[in-house]
Amino acid sequence: NAQCAKKKCVEYLEEGSCIAEAGCEWEVKTSPAYCKETYCSRWTASKDCSLDAACAWDGTICVPSTCMRNNGKPCDCAADLSCFWVESRQACVGAAFGACPPLDIVVLFDGTTPMQWAFGRHPNGFDALMVMLKDWVKTLPLNGDSYLVPKASAKTDGTRVAFVQLGSSVQPLLITSPTNPATPSAAGLLSGDLNQLLGDLAFHSANMLGGTGRFMEKAVAHAETVISSQSPTTRKQVIIIVASGKVSDEDKLKIAMATLNPTVQVFGVTLRRLTTRTAEDNAAA
Repeated sequence: NAQCAKKKCVEYLEEGSCIAEAGCEWEVKTSPAYCKETYCSRWTASKDCSLDAACAWDGTICVPSTCMRNNGKPCDCAADLSCFWVESRQACVGAAFGACPPLDIVVLFDGTTPMQWAFGRHPNGFDALMVMLKDWVKTLPLNGDSYLVPKASAKTDGTRVAFVQLGSSVQPLLITSPTNPATPSAAGLLSGDLNQLLGDLAFHSANMLGGTGRFMEKAVAHAETVISSQSPTTRKQVIIIVASGKVSDEDKLKIAMATLNPTVQVFGVTLRRLTTRTAEDNAAA
């Protein structure tokens, strides 16, 4: 007789435990978010998985296919219109990043208490931001450099990223510390190693700063130090600031911004809680 069985993944009520389970992913398109099976996990045999263009067999399970599956295979890469072949790295990357110059990006993101509020359909803005950053970094043409690679030895292609959480006056800045090899970390420095970057984001996901006010001067100063100590002139340098409200140390921030090398480009992203623009959104912009 047919029996009712619980769906796989639904028993995980937190993002961390969900994404740690092979074949599960955290769904944020609905509110509240929940853990569900990935599309590709429906295929349990490598043959069936390989027949689905959206999936790839990683040796044990069926996972979403990415351009990286064609690393070292220029013809297969060229045959996929969503991919771009980088000859210097013998790597297959997403077409959206194929023409990007060597790029170093420092992401400063808001970890203050208002980020815990609902943003749109998502009940927790900080959780949603962490999921987005994890998904985003997986699509980048990372160059494989560890954060330990000296400035003079940095590769001349690909992308590296650093993540820095900004907070209140009590603790305006948070980065990870180097950990043992079992728990990779980029220590808040530029890295082209996916595992190190995901380790940093996992740390931030579990350690939101909180607090009121939004203090950016020290985070920007850290970004400037990271770029000046790690990024050679052969690489393009970018700072991205992601925040949900008005900065609280505007005068000090202006001074910190003025010390940046003119070649560093700075972009700001304002996260809006509602579909309509509010006075708070205008002040943040």
